[in-house]
Amino acid sequence: MKRYRALAVAALCLVLGAVTVLYATKTKGDRAIGSFAVKIDLPDKHGSGAHIGRGYILTAAHVVEGITDAKVITDTGAEYPAVVLWANKDYDVALLRVADHKAIAYYPLACSPLRVGTDIRAYGNPGSVEFVSSHGSVVGKAGPRGPWKSVVTIDGTVVMGMSGGPLVSHSKVVGIAVGVQSVTMGFFPSITGFGFAVPGRVICDLMGIV
Repeated sequence: MKRYRALAVAALCLVLGAVTVLYATKTKGDRAIGSFAVKIDLPDKHGSGAHIGRGYILTAAHVVEGITDAKVITDTGAEYPAVVLWANKDYDVALLRVADHKAIAYYPLACSPLRVGTDIRAYGNPGSVEFVSSHGSVVGKAGPRGPWKSVVTIDGTVVMGMSGGPLVSHSKVVGIAVGVQSVTMGFFPSITGFGFAVPGRVICDLMGIV
């Protein structure tokens, strides 16, 4: 009887141990998925960004135009001071740096061409809503459009506040959102369901990454 009881206790311990490991893994994974995408908080506006590792934060150049310092906020509510390293207006890309970055998860930047048909998730902070994402795909190939030297067209949701937010595919940052298409209907412009994003290949070129 004692032998069977000991075996039952051992089996229960193994089950509880497995459940604990699974829960810990899930929690860690969920945290990593969310917190790499950040909010760029400025005195009179905000944008979005992505931590690509070692404290480097990508965002859109127009988000930090005329700014040398910014505040980066993660989905946990943690705030970090950031320095604007450079901004390229022609491509609408900027790079920030956070010194104390160990607690911020990251996704690496992908330098391969972003092809039409690629499924993506667009992360950002639209309006008063924080840290959300939408699903979409790349529907137009990279090229000059409007004020941008090279962007792709996506059908994922992109609205004000999401500028600089990352596009993610296969756990890599494949681009950043920079704008939305609008058309004039009557006297007023109307926002369509299409957005524009700078592809990772272009960002890698700007950063000198081969």
